[in-house]
Amino acid sequence: PGTPAYDAGVQAGDFLTAVEGQTTQGMPLDKARNLIKGKPGTTVKLSVLGEGDKEPRELTLTRGTIVQHPVAGVARRADDPAKWDWLYDKPHGIALIRLMQFSEKTDAELKDAIKEAEAAGAKALILDMRDNPGGLLSQAAAVADLFL
Repeated sequence: PGTPAYDAGVQAGDFLTAVEGQTTQGMPLDKARNLIKGKPGTTVKLSVLGEGDKEPRELTLTRGTIVQHPVAGVARRADDPAKWDWLYDKPHGIALIRLMQFSEKTDAELKDAIKEAEAAGAKALILDMRDNPGGLLSQAAAVADLFL
């Protein structure tokens, strides 16, 4: 959500079959990435094959700046895919918050996530930091301060 691909209708599991008319079969990932990336505001044409599609869909995406968020939840909310569902175990009120990295926004996003989880009925929290490569020491300390 909030990305040019999402706005154009690309779904998880879709296969990219062509970029700007060039087939991606046998194309190195770096080449495909370089063809897709470009100056924000410009367009790129993609051919995408989704589950159940007989033929690829032709999409034109307007490139933009994609903001990486360091905090994620269990799943995107059905009523608003730009927001997270924080409750992993609703009957027991257990929330799950994933910290993907310690960037400039981590402590602020984590505070917001905790507030949203509590408002949704969370009584306990699992803080998942698996596969977190690290980042800013100041943000790691700020996250620790939230719980210490």
